[in-house]
Amino acid sequence: MAFLRARAISGVEEVTAGTYRRSLRLESGGGVVTVTVGSAGVGCELELDDLADADGAAARCRRLFDLDADPGEVSAVLGRDPLLEELVRRRPGLRVPGTVDGFELAVRAIVGQQVSVAGARTVLGRLVAEHGEPLAAEPDGSGARGPASRGGLAPAPARGPASRGGLARAPAPGALTHRFPAPAVLAEADPGAFPFPRTRADALIEVARLAVSGELRLDPPADPAETRAALTAVRGIGPWTASYIAMRALGDPDAFLPGDVGVRHGLARLNGEADPELWRPFRSYAVMHLWRSLDG
Repeated sequence: MAFLRARAISGVEEVTAGTYRRSLRLESGGGVVTVTVGSAGVGCELELDDLADADGAAARCRRLFDLDADPGEVSAVLGRDPLLEELVRRRPGLRVPGTVDGFELAVRAIVGQQVSVAGARTVLGRLVAEHGEPLAAEPDGSGARGPASRGGLAPAPARGPASRGGLARAPAPGALTHRFPAPAVLAEADPGAFPFPRTRADALIEVARLAVSGELRLDPPADPAETRAALTAVRGIGPWTASYIAMRALGDPDAFLPGDVGVRHGLARLNGEADPELWRPFRSYAVMHLWRSLDG
């Protein structure tokens, strides 16, 4: 939750104590998901334009929270290395935050190159305000709509007719107001108008175009190696960005970011000689442990 809160995009996401809420673009329409994390597990509430999207929306949330990982298996592998043993002992169930949309994650990664998390969040908020799809309020302005599905992240079959039309709350400070920009929209945007360097803007436009054409796949079950190769072929995208996208968008458990500042600082604090080969096939989880170790 702390990881998601630090990166929450204004208008698209809200994170409060124990609750994560955001807008979604789904196969048959739009939606809003509210995920609550508690001691008894993870609960999910969906508000959907079309109830046919319930299973797909829940699956996206499972990926976001890495709920299909086996923490015991991960801890057994990483805990064998004396260098990581203490970190694993402190956080034995640590997961790798995923994403509900691979293209969105790719945009986040490109915008976040060589800038702070807070800086990237500000720029992404502007990108959403200018290019995102506004959420329509209900006629009475409340945006209220009954939940399509409640309970765990494997929802029971929905009953009753699918609700249609807008589902968003009326725009207000801190409220959900937009869906993240679609690939087709950003593919046609003017890169010169983006508030970041032109090389990075051109890379974003090219990734959007490749996503629209189907030449670049950014969601499971895309092959991480093929996606990395396609990404690094784009001018302005290097190994760090490609591996970060593979780790979070494709759920690659073995992505590693050796040049990452946080990884280097985390390893320096351990005062030992690291051998990342010992962490296979869970180097993505080692990265998360190293990042979290910097939180104290």
